[in-house]
Amino acid sequence: MNQLTEDKSFNLPDMDNTFIRNGPKPHVQVFCDIDDEELFIKQKIEELIKKNGLRPKDICIFHNKKFVLERYKNYNEKGINIKDATTQTGMEYSAIFIPQVQKLLDRSTEYDWLEDSSRQHLLIYMMMTRAKSYLFMTYQQKWPAVLNSLKDYVDWFELEESKEEIPF
Repeated sequence: MNQLTEDKSFNLPDMDNTFIRNGPKPHVQVFCDIDDEELFIKQKIEELIKKNGLRPKDICIFHNKKFVLERYKNYNEKGINIKDATTQTGMEYSAIFIPQVQKLLDRSTEYDWLEDSSRQHLLIYMMMTRAKSYLFMTYQQKWPAVLNSLKDYVDWFELEESKEEIPF
């Protein structure tokens, strides 16, 4: 975030502007394991479709790691978008799910540290801003410290235990 503010051509968005997006605050939740995380995402998708009237094509699961997207590929059969964030530009969806947030910041050796860090932050920002109404970010282990500045702008949820089978 500091690198963005140091760039004179970049203006931070007005986070209090109600015209930026509609809907509830972004939802951030930690899970003990990837199965519980996936179950939560499945249940939220079903809720958004049944209770909120969203169409499956208006929902997207975003990530930049293929192994994360691979876990959700069968959701595509239900009409849910599963997209590599590095190839998406300009697309917006009513609901965005960003699972495995802690994996977004895995270091790439193709770039020097500063360039890689900037690239990662811009990618996360781009992913978050694709959500028109609903944004869900989920993670395991520890929330990435570089994203702590988001905490005041999201609804934060601690661990929930569930072990229901995932039929997808």
